[in-house]
Amino acid sequence: VRLRGQRIYRGPDAMLELEANSVRAAGRAPSGSLPDTTRVGPVNLAGEIADSKCYFGVMNPGRGKVHRGCAARCLSGGIPPVMVSGDRTYVLTGPDGQPIGGRLLDLVAQPVELQGELFHASGTRLIRVYSVGSKVTARKISLAKTGPMP
Repeated sequence: VRLRGQRIYRGPDAMLELEANSVRAAGRAPSGSLPDTTRVGPVNLAGEIADSKCYFGVMNPGRGKVHRGCAARCLSGGIPPVMVSGDRTYVLTGPDGQPIGGRLLDLVAQPVELQGELFHASGTRLIRVYSVGSKVTARKISLAKTGPMP
């Protein structure tokens, strides 16, 4: 494909913010397979859910209560959520690997605990989320049975 966009980043984490209608087919699809995804195993993490676009560099601070409203709008619009835990970030998906952002709106920008399955894909840490709960509001979202998915 050919596309236009801008690289946004925070430390080692980066993504492309694509210009609207800029993605075009550039010929035949290459032969071969997609990058390997390696299953690491179950994880339990404490941290904060943020939207990746703002957290990786479009806004400062890009997280916390001051950014809650913006993050909810970004996630509602399809921006992938990330879990910020210590100095690491993890891209979040549903237990089936599909987008999950809209399901996490009530838990953005507050301390949460998350259970899921960790994967590595081309240097990116991904978590398939099984459940996530707030330490503040006692709200919990269960997405699948706890434990590895087939």
